[in-house]
Amino acid sequence: MSILYFDLDGTLVDVRKRHYAAYADTMRELGLTPLPEQTYWDARRDGASNADLMGNVDAECQSRFAEKWLERVESPSYVRLDTLIPGARATLAALRESYELVLVTMRQDRASLLEQLDELSLRKFFSAVYSRDGSDEPQSKSKLIRLFGNSVRDGATVIGDSEADVEAARDLGIESVCVTSGVRSRRYLDGLEPDEVVSTIVQLPRILPAS
Repeated sequence: MSILYFDLDGTLVDVRKRHYAAYADTMRELGLTPLPEQTYWDARRDGASNADLMGNVDAECQSRFAEKWLERVESPSYVRLDTLIPGARATLAALRESYELVLVTMRQDRASLLEQLDELSLRKFFSAVYSRDGSDEPQSKSKLIRLFGNSVRDGATVIGDSEADVEAARDLGIESVCVTSGVRSRRYLDGLEPDEVVSTIVQLPRILPAS
């Protein structure tokens, strides 16, 4: 049975409110003025990072922002802002009939991660959940998969919403499918040249080969 390596943020859950709230609150804490939410997301979906959207600040300020933003964005009070992508559970249930599903996320707070998966009734669909668990290593999803997985099987696919997912698939020598429901736009994702780009994971059962 082939494996589907699923990203979480942006792929299975809508993280837009959480990410913007963490950005805006951190900017204000540092005495900076955050961009309006729509402006922020227009830039993020075209490939901008949080650091790009801080304005003219020095490296020390960027470092302080990164540290404080990470503390916020994975904390339970912010994670509760996430909502499930419509159709996610039904899609995972359908795919589980033909594939092994593994969740791969770069989140570092594993307790918060597992709590959210249980609250959203997502954890039951996955045979394993790979996360960084507070470690500085590994620094990429492909390294995470190699660290925890016994081997990458033929026919495996990475499902995600960003360049990190496309890069992981290429590094592992497997296919990638990107969804435009997350942090990057279709135009940006098309430029990365994944094997497929779809609007939402609901389309996956129609485009993935029979396992």
